[in-house]
Amino acid sequence: MRPSFSLASLAGAAVCACGPGGVTGDPSASRVIVLFDETPDPVLTAASPFRALTEVPPAWLQKQALFRAFPQYPPADELAELPMVVLDGVDDEALTALQGHPLVAATWREAQLELTDVESFAHIAQPAAAAAGLTGAGTSVAVLDTGLDYRKPEFGTCPAPGAAGCFVPVVRDFAPDDGALDANGHGTNVAAIVRGVAGRARVIGLDVFTGTSASSAHIISAINWVVANRSTHNIVAMNLSLGGGSSTTTCPQDVFAVPIATARAAGVLAAIASGNDARSTSMSSPACVPEAISVGAVYDSNVGRLSTSVCTDASSRADQVACFSNSAAFLSLWAPGVAVSAGGFTMSGTSQATPHVAGALAVLAAKYPSDSASTRATRLLSGATQVRDVRNGFTRPRLTMGATFGACSVSVAPTATLSAGGGATSLTVTATPSTCAWAVTGAPSWLTATTTAQAVTFSTSVNPGAQREATVQVAGALVRVSQAADTTPPQGTLQLPALSRTASVTATLTASDPSGVNGVCLSTATTCTAFVPFTTSAVVTLPAGDGTKTLRAWLRDGRGNVTPAPVTATTVLDTTAPANGRLSGTAAAGAVTLRWSGFSDATSGVASYRLVRSTSATVDAPAGCSTGLQVASGSATTASVTLASKTTARFRVCAVDGAGNVSSGATFTVTMP
Repeated sequence: MRPSFSLASLAGAAVCACGPGGVTGDPSASRVIVLFDETPDPVLTAASPFRALTEVPPAWLQKQALFRAFPQYPPADELAELPMVVLDGVDDEALTALQGHPLVAATWREAQLELTDVESFAHIAQPAAAAAGLTGAGTSVAVLDTGLDYRKPEFGTCPAPGAAGCFVPVVRDFAPDDGALDANGHGTNVAAIVRGVAGRARVIGLDVFTGTSASSAHIISAINWVVANRSTHNIVAMNLSLGGGSSTTTCPQDVFAVPIATARAAGVLAAIASGNDARSTSMSSPACVPEAISVGAVYDSNVGRLSTSVCTDASSRADQVACFSNSAAFLSLWAPGVAVSAGGFTMSGTSQATPHVAGALAVLAAKYPSDSASTRATRLLSGATQVRDVRNGFTRPRLTMGATFGACSVSVAPTATLSAGGGATSLTVTATPSTCAWAVTGAPSWLTATTTAQAVTFSTSVNPGAQREATVQVAGALVRVSQAADTTPPQGTLQLPALSRTASVTATLTASDPSGVNGVCLSTATTCTAFVPFTTSAVVTLPAGDGTKTLRAWLRDGRGNVTPAPVTATTVLDTTAPANGRLSGTAAAGAVTLRWSGFSDATSGVASYRLVRSTSATVDAPAGCSTGLQVASGSATTASVTLASKTTARFRVCAVDGAGNVSSGATFTVTMP
């Protein structure tokens, strides 16, 4: 079983017992990668029939000499652009002989690497860069991976590589051809991320994988091809979302050190995944080589809990280092690498972080075509957001395509909070340069964003449901806007008439709540029995018996919040008529003066009186003073009535209590002299 270089995917992350120098080879492998000593050999140069041709490099002469010295081991790949060669069929004895040859600087047996497996683009300010025309147009990025399904819409209109409208000029197999454009999907996802960052850049799919592992020899062959074809396709970056082994320091003796350095010297930078072994003090190969741009993974937003095969993050937030990401003091930078959707796949890992960087390198190369690779690497890291890995205390830059890239860069608070009841909140926006135009994008339908030159205001209406959040892009910055769920119970009032002479009374209610009030429970008991749809008026029946009665109302809003304590109202129930007193009178010339007293009501008191005269001289007015000739009403206790001489008149006075109950009344009959 060969130790493997893996794709930096969580599904295939391998733990390799490798030493601090990077990846180790497979002792059983018959292929050997040979690095030549590039010091010119005067003997070889003098003996060469091509010595007059100054363009012939010393490495070519060394390779020819080595082939003559070891004719029994044919070259599997001459690696014309590198001071290296791959020999086949090399046993241990031959390997020892190779290592002792004066032309040989180092040897490695072939090894296997494995896969290292968005909101993510907004997190690095890519939309702002694209809006400024920074799209990587005219450049190419080589993706050394599992292949590339160029038929996906992210790659343009591609009936075949190189077709008009297709952003994939070449796909090529370096591993044995498996007959599939991308049997895994990993390479397609990675290449689509590159295209998402650099929307006008081309991507070249170089398949170096057999299944989920890749031969170091095939990877180096692909790098050799990149160097050879860099001018033809203007290749400015390579993406290697793969790795194996572990190194606590940079690994200049690694098998990939010279190929990656050669590519860099030719103007092609290598973005390489740091690996997904949850290591906080080491990285895999080839990320550990000195000339690599190594990439670790951070979250681009709060995605909650994340569990992987190697670790668990109980919670997450933007710019939190993902627990699976390898990290070390010599890591180059971070980029988003959790749940990145591209090319029809959603994947997590340093594999997904790395193509964000490769795409950014293409953008920089298109923006600054005269820059050297080293200058481009410096620009990549300049002005980036600094992110600290709490596991080891190391702070490294996180990819930001801001002002350094020539885009509008803004500074704004990362969060904004709105109440459940709606309203507005404003954030100050500082743009660099100050004259650059910026806009707000990504606001959902429930959120409105309005802008001035130096501020953005977020507003919304009542939240009718659970807490809601949105990540809004303010130029290149992300703002997490949240509106709290309605957890506050409704507020309201309850009113009853002060007095009632019947047990059936009408209750009047008012209520308000951000989520609306949809239920009420009315009861004279101390607990609620059943909710009914909320209404502003309801008829309730009070318990029997005169006296003070208390009605309680529990209110429920649209979110199900119920008032913890009911709103209350009281009324006095008085169903008993007042007790009668007496009515008396004094007749004088032409008039009678009536007086009454002694009426009482224990519950609501006597509120008024009714004085009536019977229409008959022989029959009293009916009890309750409901009929007859009304003489007086109100609170007075005396009345004067004009009567003709010899007239007989019958009077009744009734008391009315506060509830409206009427006593039967007291009577008085007078015959005028």
